[in-house]
Amino acid sequence: MKKLISVVLSFIMTAMFFSGCNSKSNREITVYTAVEDNLIEEYIQGFNKVNSNIKVNIVRGSTGDITSKLLAEKDKPVADVVWGLAATSLIVLDETELLKPCKVEGVKNINSKFIDTKNKEPHWIGLSLWTNAITANLEEMKNKGVEIPKSYKELLKPEYKNQISMPNPASSGTGFMFVSCLIQSLGEKEAWNYLDKINESMRVYEHSGMGPIKSTEMGEQFIGLGMGGESLLEEKKHKQIKTFFPKEGLAWDIDGLGIINKENVNDSVEKFVNYILSDEAMEIEAKSRNRIVTLKNPITIEGYPKNVVDMLFKNDLNWASNNKSRIIEEWNKRYSVNKK
Repeated sequence: MKKLISVVLSFIMTAMFFSGCNSKSNREITVYTAVEDNLIEEYIQGFNKVNSNIKVNIVRGSTGDITSKLLAEKDKPVADVVWGLAATSLIVLDETELLKPCKVEGVKNINSKFIDTKNKEPHWIGLSLWTNAITANLEEMKNKGVEIPKSYKELLKPEYKNQISMPNPASSGTGFMFVSCLIQSLGEKEAWNYLDKINESMRVYEHSGMGPIKSTEMGEQFIGLGMGGESLLEEKKHKQIKTFFPKEGLAWDIDGLGIINKENVNDSVEKFVNYILSDEAMEIEAKSRNRIVTLKNPITIEGYPKNVVDMLFKNDLNWASNNKSRIIEEWNKRYSVNKK
């Protein structure tokens, strides 16, 4: 079957259309996602092997963009499924009644620790655990005679002034999880004090969790605070960078999926969700995205510390979701005017 791929840009988002055939009413679905755009096709190809007659329209954006778009469309939803979105954002969507119960067969494969427990029937299902990490450009640092940081505390050294990048928590799930976990682990006063100090060394706050990794790889600064799994993947392709997991602990969140609460949800939606929860798709999640998947029988990921679960910061996802607006408002008040 011939597949047509077209790209449409919409306020910092990319919409990719992977087309099949058959009637639009029950053989076409729209999926909003924050999954990296270079990895999406692998999932869609796998899905279309067994569902060749279903057209999947993918709208891709950052966590913040996708969440905002869904909220803006609340009264007239366009999406059928939201996929690869941080659990803290899924909780926000659920609180506005945008998600409906996920009554799908595939949920039986998932560890119950990573499924929505607030509702009697889960409204969102966790797919993978992701953490932050330090990405360092070894070549640039060696050339300037600068030591490689292994901890958050070391990032405050004066030699890193204007040599650090991190994601903006207002637009990036990675950025928000770092700030939220820091607050939950250190307390408000100590966390904001640390963020005030590191802000003095920040070159830029970037739009997504991949941004600091890419710009560090390109030598725009020494250090990027971004996504751990993605940094490990980039490290394999670009030998000038190295990934470090800070010894004090790791910020983390869960990527998950949900079914949009709208009328006339067709069976193609259930088929797509079940595929994303399947062993095949979870293998892609683990190997291609370098994520710690939520299967009852987890897949080992090369590069992560052996005690990665023990390194996780305290993170109450419901608390993080309920306090997200307040945290971002405070962050914007402190930092958004001086680092764009």
